[in-house]
Amino acid sequence: LNTQHTCRDAITLMEDEMLQQMPLLDETTQHYIALIQYKDVLDWQDEQQLLVHTSLLNYKPAILANAHPFDALKVMRNNELAILPVLDKQQAYIGYLTQEDLINYLGQQTAIQQEGAIIVVEVAQKDLSFAEIARICESEQVPIWSMHSYIIPETGRVEITIKTNSVHVSGLVQSIERHNFQVTA
Repeated sequence: LNTQHTCRDAITLMEDEMLQQMPLLDETTQHYIALIQYKDVLDWQDEQQLLVHTSLLNYKPAILANAHPFDALKVMRNNELAILPVLDKQQAYIGYLTQEDLINYLGQQTAIQQEGAIIVVEVAQKDLSFAEIARICESEQVPIWSMHSYIIPETGRVEITIKTNSVHVSGLVQSIERHNFQVTA
């Protein structure tokens, strides 16, 4: 969207592209102005009013191009976004990330395509030691492709998902349990 678009234009474009949000840019400088949301323009009283003359310009979630994808994921999740504008250091619009982009990134980072078993371990936060878990895996000759943690809100315990490079992990599971880690899956 640009500064010449009306609320009606925004509704039409979002419906045509099947998007819930679209960035509004200054068409001359390509600077990011705001993220326009479908639900907001749909509720706007005057469909012929230019977007730049509305109060819809205060919502500006974005991320810098050099930010880590985990930061982008956090912004998207916290703001319930389908797209996230990406800016350079001068605030010029570069493009946007989609949920699909981040899912693809996470799929690559978690070695989901690699052969191997997944083990889920639960532990109290005070007993958490990634080094200890890695040492146990190495002692069983089962290298780790990736390891991710999640704090369970209800209990405060930590769930650790371990992606190994081996499908034969029964010995590793027994060893993990011997070291007082609870294997949950």
